[in-house]
Amino acid sequence: MDRAEQLKIFARCLGDPTYAIETFLKTFDLTQKGMVPFKLYYKQKEIIKSYEKNNRNLVTKPRQAGVSTTTAAYIAVKTAFGDPDNPHKVLILANKQTLAQEFLKKVKDFLQFTFDISFNAPLHVKAAVFTFGREDLIPNMFMKILDKIYADAPDKVSIFKYYIERHIEVDGDHHSHLALDMVSRLCGDDASKWEEATSASVKALALRIGLWDAI
Repeated sequence: MDRAEQLKIFARCLGDPTYAIETFLKTFDLTQKGMVPFKLYYKQKEIIKSYEKNNRNLVTKPRQAGVSTTTAAYIAVKTAFGDPDNPHKVLILANKQTLAQEFLKKVKDFLQFTFDISFNAPLHVKAAVFTFGREDLIPNMFMKILDKIYADAPDKVSIFKYYIERHIEVDGDHHSHLALDMVSRLCGDDASKWEEATSASVKALALRIGLWDAI
């Protein structure tokens, strides 16, 4: 996908949050025991249209209608695809104003860096940030999450445990090895490429740690 096509998709996401949600987000489905594409129902699409049109919304709904999940997805895409010339306000609740400001800054820094790498960085840098800032990192992170939640409530998280273990299996045994090989092939014997890849990866990890600490 060239830059013109990326900008076209980005522009569409700015104006159509439903498209952004269904194109880029996934949600956990208990019936499928895993992540599935986030496909909105008609009523959920109507809620998003109302969010776009009105500052205040009152939703009449039955239980388990997915309104909370839909709202979280809407906020996520409005934050990720925010238009700096027409900013949207996202409410962050914290017991101190400084905490909310710090959290927002770390989210903003992380997203800005991510999109800058996606749109502007050379391919070997994109590959390195993807590999060392995500693919090679996620399995160990999930292992710690799994150990914690399973120790606390082994009888309540069996489905989630299966999902985490499957994610670890795919990322750790397959994706991460392919990603490492990809970086090695792209950088080759070029010392300058390795230096650029290393610098960007270190920054990506620092920003991700800052994001996690804020959360």
